[in-house]
Formats: sequence, structure tokens, C-alpha cells
Amino acid sequence: MIQRVQSILLAIIATLMVAVLFLPLYVKVDEVSKEQLLLTAQQIVRTDAAGAVLSSQNVIYVGGLALIAAGISVYSLISFRNRKMQLWLGFANTLVIAGFLGLTFYHSAITIEQNIGVKSLGSREVGFYLPLVALIFNYAANRLIRSDEKLVRSMDRIR
Repeated sequence: MIQRVQSILLAIIATLMVAVLFLPLYVKVDEVSKEQLLLTAQQIVRTDAAGAVLSSQNVIYVGGLALIAAGISVYSLISFRNRKMQLWLGFANTLVIAGFLGLTFYHSAITIEQNIGVKSLGSREVGFYLPLVALIFNYAANRLIRSDEKLVRSMDRIR
């Protein structure tokens, strides 16, 4: 049922994880050479001061995890009649989003550091924080699904 709060949260999770595909995750600029490394959900792009692409590394599996998380949320949204399966899908979605976050941290901390080699500070972009918000919403949706399941069980005992 779409009017339930957890259904709205699941739709927001799917929207956030799709939005991650189109937003930058992390940007790091070398102060000396003005080279820039940009991490997106599809690739790591290294550009020089003029904006010419020096190198590009595909990290499409990061975007794949975002799509899988969005798909799990949508499937959980449309399977509202089976709350136990919704709980398992919510747990699986938590693992997928955590994997996405882990890969993003890995690429922002280690891969980009190896490419530039200078220990300058990078900036986390809005796409870096959206999966954290999705993870919080996923937790809240799972709690609400669990409370619905408890309510249904208590009504079955009364009969």
C-alpha cells in the first residue's frame, strides 16, 4: 500500500540511489599541478588544469551497486503483501548500500590518493552523502515494516 510511511521511505531510497548515479561523489585537486580527480559512480576521471582528460578508470561496479539498491527498494515497495520478504529485502538492501559506501570510501581514500600522490584534502560531494541518508531511511522503513508485522500478529492472536 502506497500510503504507508515505509512505502514512501522505500520510494525515497530508490530515488536517492538513482540520483547517486548522476552526481559526483568525491573531488580532489592537487594544489601544485592543479590536476583534478573526480569520482563518480561510473568512473574516476583525472584532468589537468586546462580540463583535458589525462586518464580515466572505470568503476562501473559502484554504479551497479547503486542500481541494485534502487531495484531492491522498488521490489520491496511493490511486495507490500509479504512483510517477511520485505524485511529480508530491507536487510539485503542494507548490505548493498553498505557495500556501495565501502567501495566509495575505498576509492576516495586509497585509489585517488595513489593517482595523485599528494596528501591534499579532497572534498566530498553531495553524492557521497546520499547513500548515508538512504541507509538511515532503509533502517526506518525496516522498523516500520517490523512494527506492522507485530500489529498483524497481535490481531491474529485476538481472533
